Amino acid sequence: MAQGLKYFAAVSLILTFLVVVCLLIPMQGGFSAASFLLLDGSMLYRHLLCPALTFISFLWFDPIGTLTKKDVLLSMLPTLIYALILMALNLMRVVEGPYPFLRVYEQPVYMSIIWVIVILGSAYGIAFLLASLLNRLTNR
Repeated sequence: MAQGLKYFAAVSLILTFLVVVCLLIPMQGGFSAASFLLLDGSMLYRHLLCPALTFISFLWFDPIGTLTKKDVLLSMLPTLIYALILMALNLMRVVEGPYPFLRVYEQPVYMSIIWVIVILGSAYGIAFLLASLLNRLTNR
């Protein structure tokens, strides 16, 4: 069970890094936003160092063994749960965002659906690639 949680965490942190680099920085002004989102205060740890160290640690310092297709699918659950909760809170107007793509009242419904597909698809892609890399390293 702990191995699965470590895999879930690695997928989630790598997804966090990629969302910041590929979505949030371009959406919030490009290079000027990069300094704040990647290097400022706790953002340095949340968006850069922890994802990078998790990736390195997961693959090379304490690999957990072979991962299956079921593990890849299950690793998307934290992202799905997070998205469902935040979208529901946005729909109830309890919170706004915290990301532009979660602001359901500021975009058409079809865009919210597209964002869910993009983010979950990215989580799946990361999980698949991470599992493939780990399985290659483990089976040498």
